[in-house]
Amino acid sequence: MKKQTQLKERGQALVMIAVAGVVLFAFAALAIDGSAVFSDRRHSQNASDTAILAAALAKVQNESKGMNVDWHQAGLDRAKDNSYDDIDPEIVVQLAECNVPITVDGKTFTCQGLPQNAVQTQYIHIVIRSVVHLGLAQVLGWKTITNYTDAVSRATEPIVDSWFDGYAIASLHEGCQSPGDGDPFQLGGNAEVNIFGAGVLVNASCPTQDSLVQTGTSSTMVTTDGGTCVVGTSDNTTGVSPAPVEGCTGVDPSQYQLPAPPDCQNAGTLTETFHNSGIWIATPGSFNSTFPPIQGGGSAIIKVTKGVYCLNDGLSVNAQQTLTTDLDGDGHDGATEGALFYVENGDVTFNGGADIQLHAISQTTSSTFSPYWINLLIYVPESNEADIEISGNSGSNYTGTILAPTSHVHLLGNGGTVGLNSQIISDTVKISGSTEFELNYNDSEQAVIPTNPGIALID
Repeated sequence: MKKQTQLKERGQALVMIAVAGVVLFAFAALAIDGSAVFSDRRHSQNASDTAILAAALAKVQNESKGMNVDWHQAGLDRAKDNSYDDIDPEIVVQLAECNVPITVDGKTFTCQGLPQNAVQTQYIHIVIRSVVHLGLAQVLGWKTITNYTDAVSRATEPIVDSWFDGYAIASLHEGCQSPGDGDPFQLGGNAEVNIFGAGVLVNASCPTQDSLVQTGTSSTMVTTDGGTCVVGTSDNTTGVSPAPVEGCTGVDPSQYQLPAPPDCQNAGTLTETFHNSGIWIATPGSFNSTFPPIQGGGSAIIKVTKGVYCLNDGLSVNAQQTLTTDLDGDGHDGATEGALFYVENGDVTFNGGADIQLHAISQTTSSTFSPYWINLLIYVPESNEADIEISGNSGSNYTGTILAPTSHVHLLGNGGTVGLNSQIISDTVKISGSTEFELNYNDSEQAVIPTNPGIALID
């Protein structure tokens, strides 16, 4: 018999173990480094999404609020907040409008997912490039992996239009939850209101009360252009001519974005020209006491120089006082005269015995003055539910928009004629007393507002 030769298999197990070790090591590298790559990509995508939305918001606000914000920088800042700083040589953050392709590392990125016929300048794009340094995978020759993420957002610039469809008076009152909640529009006393150039909007439909109410029969409100639109119902309106149209189509307040609030960096001043002259000169700025801050009240002539007045305790003009922006007494000069009263806190009272000659700022060359403050005379933010009493001696005159969406405006007087070249926008409106109000609405003398600005992340 032949002797069988036994094959020696010693050492083969070591080879298999070595191969298995390499495979296990590769899987470990894939698990550990792959997790790091995936985590960075997810973080980068989140950073792209939040950064492009921040940039879109800044871009829209530049138009809708008249703010001077660099939307590119706003996007870079938000990316930096999420640890993607463009200063790092391994990180690239680029933003552009969608009509401009973005090129990073020779790769070209274009906006994807835009609607058909989209205006590309109304969409913006971001690309973030980041480098992930690998750990275990370096043994296999892989040192880094580069992630690229991008995002697109709509940044639709608003359409500039008149406030509330150009109504001369707009009562917004959206409450109306219970009787006594406040009449959105009340006409009473012996007041005569003659409105030219536009109509009246009572933008409320109250479930338990009328939106427009006339108390008594001595008052009148005549609109020569536009009539009176009452979204809800009216009662006893014999003095309203033409008769109000009930159930008319209202205006959606959500389409409007309030202008940016002014920021008065310096304190305003009020200085008497010389002792006991009774003539005071006011300069723009912030006032922490009721404006004009004249000790003891009494008769005075207050000349308001051109600029923005930030009032932190309201505005009150007494019966024997004159408040005027007409510095030289020859009518409004747009280049050198005009004022904006921003009433952050407190009420506004123009006494019936006061002489009021106020004109909004109608022109400016200042780069820090929002275009939406032009022709804005009194601006009361939503946070201040102020009482605003408008009156004055016969011959008093107001020119410019009164924007006070949560405030309560009362047109009140004791005789004579008060001129309003204004648009009044408030929560409620009440007209009483015996004054004749001549309200002349002219688009060119009123503030404008951007409507329907929008931002949205594109999937």
